[in-house]
Amino acid sequence: MVSPKVWAVINVSLGLVAVFLVLNLMEVKLPALGKSAELLESESFCVMKNWQGDFLEREIGACCLEKAQLTLGCEKGTWYYQDKMLQWQCITGNRMEYYLNGAGNSYCRKVW
Repeated sequence: MVSPKVWAVINVSLGLVAVFLVLNLMEVKLPALGKSAELLESESFCVMKNWQGDFLEREIGACCLEKAQLTLGCEKGTWYYQDKMLQWQCITGNRMEYYLNGAGNSYCRKVW
């Protein structure tokens, strides 16, 4: 026998499916989460300063992962790299520094 709680879950699930089918029938375009994350990622920018003092542009996903694993702390300020303004500096224990713009820092907080 199926309990009333299971029937409630089934009814809610079928209701959500029905709503999405009706929206699809009416040709309503819903935003895709992947596209919004991609847009946020495209505005993000990260630069790494290595222990020799060289600046290297980093892909934002790798930058966020390394920042999450290695960072001792971050501080807000204003730094410039070429024509980009960076608002966050994150320092690691191995003399590496990560500089991110506001969109990059937001992306890292949301993803990691």
